[in-house]
Amino acid sequence: MGRSLFERTILNKPVVIYCKRDGTACAPEDLCPHRQVPLSMGHPIDGEVECAYHGLKFNCAGACVENHYGEGMIPRAAQVVTYPIKERYGLLWIWMGHAAKADPSLIADFNCMTTERRAKVHGTQYKADTIACGTAAKGHAYLCLRRGGVQ
Repeated sequence: MGRSLFERTILNKPVVIYCKRDGTACAPEDLCPHRQVPLSMGHPIDGEVECAYHGLKFNCAGACVENHYGEGMIPRAAQVVTYPIKERYGLLWIWMGHAAKADPSLIADFNCMTTERRAKVHGTQYKADTIACGTAAKGHAYLCLRRGGVQ
């Protein structure tokens, strides 16, 4: 995924996905609370995301950690909704429900995809080496895989 911002709409919610310096994925809502500018238009800086409009900087927990204006005062309302995200089996899994209910043990076992980085779905082979999003609950999983072509 690298050091860029990756925006997607998942379950009708705008999300921006990026990595902290240690490679851990973060998934805040793709809206700055100040002027509703998509954070994906901003920049990832030192494991945080900076809004392109006024430069408010948010950490992976959604807290505003830097304000270039207003003598550096951070408004109490400067908080971004974040979604729990976990990398497993070469995929990124995001929980779009209440964060307190996120349970990584409910992620389906896709260990078969880690060796060759390929998944076979209904006879068609898909590459799984790019970002994939999912919600996991007991009994089902939702995956977005970029089609890699029939092999």
